[in-house]
Amino acid sequence: MVKFVSVKNYEKYQRYTDRLPPWIKLHYQLLEDSSWILLDEVQQCRYMKLLLVASRCENRISTDQTYLQYMLRVRCEVDLTPLIKTGFLVTFRAIHIHDHGPISAPNGHAETETETETETETETDKRQAPNGAMTEARLVEAWNALASTGLVPIQQVAKTIRVRITSRITEHPDPSWWVEYFQRISRSDFLTGKVRDFAVTLDWVLGPKNMGKILAGNYDNRAHARPPTSMVEFLSRVVDAKEGASR
Repeated sequence: MVKFVSVKNYEKYQRYTDRLPPWIKLHYQLLEDSSWILLDEVQQCRYMKLLLVASRCENRISTDQTYLQYMLRVRCEVDLTPLIKTGFLVTFRAIHIHDHGPISAPNGHAETETETETETETETDKRQAPNGAMTEARLVEAWNALASTGLVPIQQVAKTIRVRITSRITEHPDPSWWVEYFQRISRSDFLTGKVRDFAVTLDWVLGPKNMGKILAGNYDNRAHARPPTSMVEFLSRVVDAKEGASR
């Protein structure tokens, strides 16, 4: 089963893929594409939504149903088959490009856009990570995918948190490490606000001291938490609980 898909030719026509753009480009010639015309309105709308999703995950879209339903803001099962069969979606990092999909606008419009950008392609390339390594966009995507559990989603990456993200990614470049870390947080009733009126932010869980406490099991649910091994650790947990309740 395919775990990730990509919007075909997204990088060619959107161009800024390693950040969180406030908008994307939608070329008019899409309406003239024969494959697009044959799609029903549900799939046409779904494709445009997936363009937005692609801008948040470097065009590496998970096919997990929970993730898709959250990112597309729908409650029904998301069937990507029609978009895959018509070539609008391809297997992540597919080598062969399908014949159908978004077409560039006439007269080279895609290459002569003049909209104001806050970041040049050269600046974007400087933050490109090796294939398979964790990046800022992937980390934010993984975090926001768990918003339904009670975690506070992040809308924009401020400069201060960007520095913190870069530092933590350098320490833990493996995406699977972050998946496990975020899932551990999402399972904590305390960190997700189910016990007290307190839910953590991405900035909070990336703090070195807080990260150490999370990894030590300080915030695991009591039924599964590791018991404190010393009086110092016990008192530390009491202080943490009081601090969380006061936030």
